[in-house]
Amino acid sequence: MIYSFIFGVYELVMLLTSFIFGKLVSRIAPNIMCGFGLAITGFSTIAFGLLDHTPNGLLFIIPAFVLRITESLGATAFAISSYSFITYKFPEKTATMFSLMELCFGMGLIIAPVVGAVLYEMGGYSLPFGVLGFMLTISASTILIFLEPKTINTTENLDNNNIEIVNRSDTSILKFLLNPIIILDALVIITALSLIGFNSATLEPHLRDFKLKPLMTGIIFVTIGLTYAITAPIWGKLCDIFNHNLSIFSIFGSFLCAFGLILIGPLPYLKVDKKIWLIVVSLVCFGIGTAAKQCSGYSHALNFSIKNRGLPKESSTYGLVSGMFFACISLGGFIGPTIGGFFLENYNYETATVFMLAIEVFILLSLIISFLSKKMTVR
Repeated sequence: MIYSFIFGVYELVMLLTSFIFGKLVSRIAPNIMCGFGLAITGFSTIAFGLLDHTPNGLLFIIPAFVLRITESLGATAFAISSYSFITYKFPEKTATMFSLMELCFGMGLIIAPVVGAVLYEMGGYSLPFGVLGFMLTISASTILIFLEPKTINTTENLDNNNIEIVNRSDTSILKFLLNPIIILDALVIITALSLIGFNSATLEPHLRDFKLKPLMTGIIFVTIGLTYAITAPIWGKLCDIFNHNLSIFSIFGSFLCAFGLILIGPLPYLKVDKKIWLIVVSLVCFGIGTAAKQCSGYSHALNFSIKNRGLPKESSTYGLVSGMFFACISLGGFIGPTIGGFFLENYNYETATVFMLAIEVFILLSLIISFLSKKMTVR
């Protein structure tokens, strides 16, 4: 249990600090925040790999908690600054650039376990952490040296009156969040990550009845990450082209996730035996659906904040949206495995999928109602 808390504290710290770093984006140059965030993460990763040489007990637990907290702070800093920076540099292609970042995230989910396993076989526990930490510090140095050291400011012309908007960061976090549309976008992102987390915590026990070889189990696990990585850029491009109807992509993504949850159990009421091909089809639906929800949720929150709520097209807004995005990622990453673990321990996998399906159906219906209400208002 203590090891679960050590790894879970990462998500908790990111959840608690995402908006803080989101506000700091308007005051700290992106190369500084991103570079030092990567460096802190890199050094923390290297140090975490050395914990294998510490004795059991408090001499292991306390440094482990401290390093995970430090690592999370660094990761939050570089993640939020990088997403805010690409939004600033590519204002007309926000969804496309966002999806390319998500492509890299998906590829990391695929590559990291394989490379980590190889390095572990070669040099034991410390080597994977050492190699990753070294790569992070090299990346930090590159960013600090070559990325333009300039704060994210934007000057716009409003109503041809030459009114300048520069670094207006007076929008409070609470005021930003307390909006029904932003809350719905946040729920779209949360449920996407909670489904991924739920799957990572419960899929392996669900596959045990098939008595698969470890390699085959690993290939099935990769399905969702691979599908996510392949389709994220497509969704990003579509979100940029059809940026006035982003809710449609969220609706479609939520529908695919719900459809996957019906098949993967399968749903008890279907009276269908579970089969490998049904599980693979479900994971493909999850990958496509979560990619659609992530891209459209982030893009819609940003577009709605600027076009409908009058927030400035500058760092304070980019930071708030990026902060919301990573807070939702952390919350979803915590909720999914927690729900999966609870239902798997106290009930069964099929019951767990029914609960997750109920949440997804609620989000789907909310999105449809919101979309139809907007269409009726326009008419």
